[in-house]
Amino acid sequence: GLLTTFIFFISKSENERFSTIKFLLNHYIYRYLRYTIFYALILLIHITLSPYLGQYGPVYPIDGSETLTCRRTWWRNLLYINNFFDIRDGCMAITWFLAVNMQFHWIAPLFLLTVAWNWIFGMLVATAFILVDIITTAVIVSKNNYDHGILSDLYSNGSHWSNTSHNYMNDVYIKPWCRIAPYAIGLVLGYAVYEMYKRSNTVSWESLLPQRRLTRANRIKQILAWIFALFILALCIFGTYGDYSGHSLNRSERIAFLTLSRLGWAIGLSIIIIACFTGHGGIVNKLLSHSFFDSLAKLTYGAYLWHALVIFVNYLSRDQPTHYTVANILYNSIIHIIIAYILSFFTFLLIELPIIRLLKNAFKRPTLSS
Repeated sequence: GLLTTFIFFISKSENERFSTIKFLLNHYIYRYLRYTIFYALILLIHITLSPYLGQYGPVYPIDGSETLTCRRTWWRNLLYINNFFDIRDGCMAITWFLAVNMQFHWIAPLFLLTVAWNWIFGMLVATAFILVDIITTAVIVSKNNYDHGILSDLYSNGSHWSNTSHNYMNDVYIKPWCRIAPYAIGLVLGYAVYEMYKRSNTVSWESLLPQRRLTRANRIKQILAWIFALFILALCIFGTYGDYSGHSLNRSERIAFLTLSRLGWAIGLSIIIIACFTGHGGIVNKLLSHSFFDSLAKLTYGAYLWHALVIFVNYLSRDQPTHYTVANILYNSIIHIIIAYILSFFTFLLIELPIIRLLKNAFKRPTLSS
């Protein structure tokens, strides 16, 4: 949401003849083509080649391929509506996130055009998004008595998903109305970042706001903001520790965690982003601003689409059970990441990069340097 809002206002400020209709066409068509062309290629590979990649393992022919389902449901993925169907009757289950992300992109103009007209009404739209998330998630979780640890129970019934985990995935985990709050926070943050950017009279990301010597009071505020952000992030990660240490959370605490943890995570990250943006990020800002991440970011989309196939082929083609240890999981995770990024590197150069350049030339997308 942050980049969507920021790029929108940059485009609007640099174009004296800004057209809402032209913006909407650009907003929808560019994003759809940017995501879908490469996505369709990976989907095609998944359908046609995956049955032949793990044929030496005894498990693979049974559970290792979504080919039959994909041939029947692929169109849901390309329309980005696959998260509205049963996740067990879908193709490339991990792509529920792409569907949710695209759906948020579709409704983002409700906020963008409103906040451009009147920032107060824009904030009301964002608040409505957040309330929809909180209320619907709380109601669904409470009604069905879902547990925060439900995802660890996905395969508790042999090789099949347990009914409770399956229902939670379908009802909450992959639904846009249960995930829109973090995106709304990003939209608001993008507007705040743009306002700071506009007042800074500079185009340098490293000095977007005037640097000044911190007073004692300002330094205390900065430290408190960092402590608050890290506390929220830690609470989202370790908030359910009691269930694993003999002090189980009660029903209200579990509902609160499932309802507010994603929102809290977004707020914590937003505080850190603001700190980095205003020159108060310290070593965190230096690390995240390293040029290494610029290159890595270009490969992330491809690695995301490749990684599930890499994992399936590795695990489901084995001819003996896997012994789970921390070292074993860590080793396999590193190997999976490396292979996924290698595949992404080659497909980025051969396919994704030409697509990006063609689309940017066709749609004249703005860049920060412009």
